[in-house]
Amino acid sequence: MFLQRSIQLLACTILVSGTAAALHATSLVDGFNVTVFNNFSSQYSDLQGTLAVGKNLTLAGYALNQSAPNPNTAAGGFDTVVGGSLLFQNGTIYGKVSANSATITGASICAGCLTTGGASPIHFGELETNLQNENSFLYALSPTGTVAQPYSTLMLNGSGSSIEVFSISSSQLANNSGIAVTGVSANATILINVSDTGSHLATTSPGGFSINGQQVQSAQNVVFNFSSTITTVSIANSFYSSMLAPYADVTGSYGAFNGDLVAAGYSGSNQFNLDPFTGNIPTPPVATPEPGTVGLFAIAALLVGAGVFRRNRQMRADLQASA
Repeated sequence: MFLQRSIQLLACTILVSGTAAALHATSLVDGFNVTVFNNFSSQYSDLQGTLAVGKNLTLAGYALNQSAPNPNTAAGGFDTVVGGSLLFQNGTIYGKVSANSATITGASICAGCLTTGGASPIHFGELETNLQNENSFLYALSPTGTVAQPYSTLMLNGSGSSIEVFSISSSQLANNSGIAVTGVSANATILINVSDTGSHLATTSPGGFSINGQQVQSAQNVVFNFSSTITTVSIANSFYSSMLAPYADVTGSYGAFNGDLVAAGYSGSNQFNLDPFTGNIPTPPVATPEPGTVGLFAIAALLVGAGVFRRNRQMRADLQASA
């Protein structure tokens, strides 16, 4: 019996030790263009892609999932996943929706496209932990390029690496007439880490964004990664890159957001266009036991179990002899 329990314990230990965390942010969040862990609220705007909301989703005068893939294989075919309640007033829902509960008034949705109750297709707690880990891992990467602001333009000069890393402050992000990235290869992934300057608030650049001298409004290979101490990010008009801000509530106006968003929460009226992140950001290594450690544990468990088995057998023999 002890040997059997030892083998069962060994099997369970190997299973737990070798289990990888779910949904790494290799493309921010595969399958979803906007992901927030708390609440998302907006009105008189639209979101073209897919949406994941950990708690409550409140929309009014809205067009949801205008260009969403059908089906979205990342979450059981759902284009919008809401961990809490959905309140939708006036507008159109084009994709399939999963929510814990839903109240829809004055809006149209395709027949059979709304599912309420039951288990969520996304484990938001695990997803939030993974993306916070991703945020910290990326933030710790050493810069490959330099940053300067000789005049009003914030200048980021790359090194030609396949993954360019820049480090700027939230003050530099807000106080410029534009951001110019130079010296980067055509297919490089550009990671811009934004540090906190004490206010815990970051405001995106109100100016333009250029890469190697070309003004861009769709930078699918660029992601801004905000420090874990930044708790609020304000979007000044439009934003033309992806944003990884898992600790921050993001607020916006009526400008366009061309990229993927990961945040603690969102409130505003930005138009979220379908411009998914296509870069290649590294992911934190998943901890797994060394093969030698697993082997030694297996041998030890088997030896201990076998020893106890032999001792028990000898005790039974002794008892039978004495009887």
